[in-house]
Amino acid sequence: MVVPASNKLIDYAITGAVEPRTEPIEGRFVTCVGAQRINCVVDGDTFWYRAVKYRISDINTPEIGRPACERERALGLEAQVALLDALNGGDLVMERRERRDTDRYGRKLRVVLHDGRSVGDDMIARGIAHRWEGHKQNWCG
Repeated sequence: MVVPASNKLIDYAITGAVEPRTEPIEGRFVTCVGAQRINCVVDGDTFWYRAVKYRISDINTPEIGRPACERERALGLEAQVALLDALNGGDLVMERRERRDTDRYGRKLRVVLHDGRSVGDDMIARGIAHRWEGHKQNWCG
């Protein structure tokens, strides 16, 4: 299949890239507490939807569970609330953009979109996420 991307065409049969596929996100989300994980937010880039764990693949947010400093924890909590608000805001879809369906922890890799714009881009603009580049960045410096 050949589709336009910006000013060029991508032939997915040749590149091996993944043809974007979207899935709507529906329902109410809460903060994950305890063992039951149906529709809940773990942190700013990880959530459970219909009992399946997802990782937002275009961003990385500060850690909450094992932060390197107090600033990271505070930003992590802010990112968690931002994702919770976004997921409860409605009109969202998940889009697969990675070649792999899951990461090494078994989380499905997806970009979350609202009106065609990445929720991650909004979090980056707010300073509570970094663009995911294959490694974590420092939140303490």
